[in-house]
Amino acid sequence: VDGILSATASSAGASQSLRITWPRPPHKTFLDPDPDAALADQLHDIAVTLRGLRRAAAQASSERERLERSLDWLLLDSFGAALTNERTVTTSRGRPTAGDIQAGLPPDTVPGLAAQVADLSAQLAFAELDEVIAGAQLASTCGAFP
Repeated sequence: VDGILSATASSAGASQSLRITWPRPPHKTFLDPDPDAALADQLHDIAVTLRGLRRAAAQASSERERLERSLDWLLLDSFGAALTNERTVTTSRGRPTAGDIQAGLPPDTVPGLAAQVADLSAQLAFAELDEVIAGAQLASTCGAFP
């Protein structure tokens, strides 16, 4: 490393400067990787990715199940089994849609309770979407989709 420090002073003013230089780093030499080691590294990376995707799919599924239970308990605690048995229009999972749940609430439902039902219904819809996305990512990584 080289450094040059200079300073000048005159009746017009003063100035100073500093200049530092260093040599360029040597270029790295790239060796041909061992094919067996490269394959082992790739297989390890794939295994780590698959474990992460499986974990994400399992977490999405458990979150959906948790929200389903929360919504069921809220409806059961607030309205009893009558509301649960009256729901007829369902999603592909056999569950009512958020709109069906809102439409099935009694007309005298407290607004705060209706808001809780709507919030849990929306969270459940997004959790179902997250579960579908996680499953699709896992399937795509495994080669199920072209």
